[in-house]
Amino acid sequence: MKNQGFTVIELMLVVTIVAISLSIGVPSFLSSVQNNRMTGQINSLIGALSYARSEAVKLGQNNVTICASDDSASCSGSSAWENGWIIFQDDDNDGAVDGGETLLRISEELSGDNTLRSTGFASDSLLSFNNRGMVTNSGSFQLCDDRGANDAKAVILNISGQSRLATDDDGSDAVNIHSGGDISCP
Repeated sequence: MKNQGFTVIELMLVVTIVAISLSIGVPSFLSSVQNNRMTGQINSLIGALSYARSEAVKLGQNNVTICASDDSASCSGSSAWENGWIIFQDDDNDGAVDGGETLLRISEELSGDNTLRSTGFASDSLLSFNNRGMVTNSGSFQLCDDRGANDAKAVILNISGQSRLATDDDGSDAVNIHSGGDISCP
């Protein structure tokens, strides 16, 4: 009768091949997951900005404000947007959700320990679109993960309320924010 098992050498060879395959494949897969997460999050932000602008134009007489929020009900006053944000009809244009003002949309906390910060706006914790869809001044939103500035993304919002994905205009391997400088991550 003949044995039909594996030898120790054959087993070690298979284990080595699997280990090499995993060491090549896993980092690539993790990078793909991070890239997809950041793309989804930046697209969500662009969608929220477009929604707030269109609602301001549609409502006609009142501003629509988007602000960083820790509790999904009120503005946090922080430039740390990764905890979530809210969009609301700001009837008295005070940057706060008051009684009778309509909460239009809520965004939850970002996943993956990513940071989302704003810079350049009159207030880095909120911005308001007027009935023509315009904001007070231009600025940027910067989305970063643990890989740093070279893999970060940014959205630039101009004074007319139009948003666009930031690009690397100076060849520095980091995208440029509204001011022309490179993105910086906390």
